[in-house]
Amino acid sequence: MSALSGAAATGVGTGTAHGVEHVAADLFSSIAGGDPGPLGLAQTSHRTDLAVSALAVRDRPSLLRLARWAADADSPVVRVNAAGVGAKTRSELVEDVPVLLARDADVRRLYVRAVAVRVGASPTALAAELRNARDAGARSCAAHLLVRDNAPHARHALASALRDEPVRENVRAYALLLNGDSPCM
Repeated sequence: MSALSGAAATGVGTGTAHGVEHVAADLFSSIAGGDPGPLGLAQTSHRTDLAVSALAVRDRPSLLRLARWAADADSPVVRVNAAGVGAKTRSELVEDVPVLLARDADVRRLYVRAVAVRVGASPTALAAELRNARDAGARSCAAHLLVRDNAPHARHALASALRDEPVRENVRAYALLLNGDSPCM
């Protein structure tokens, strides 16, 4: 696990494609082995989550572990990393991520911050992120960030995304946000 320790020190998954694949393989091995520890070393990047999700989607026990860890791991970093991987799997876990983001303030804060750093804060960038087909969690976080800018174009982007959003809980969240309510519990 030395690759994970080194990656955690520099930000997991921020290096080369080969480095991301290596870290993802190590993370997946720990997930498959039932060890959440490596997921708690540092918040993983979007690229790392995508690479881990490509491995996890082929292993149902690993998907179930990720769902359990996202819901109830002691560490918010483990929870956000498990949710981030789950949000990118195109499995039934995708529906759970917006619910988790609504009820877990620590996970929401970490995920929103990661989306803001990766995408930026401009309404145009956030509106584009609402169309990110590979990350249901990022779409939810982009919606939260977008409503902070109560400009008509921001509301229009959210209303447009509402019509096409495939994840039921994101649809609910977008509708609540457009009505001035919070989907957060």
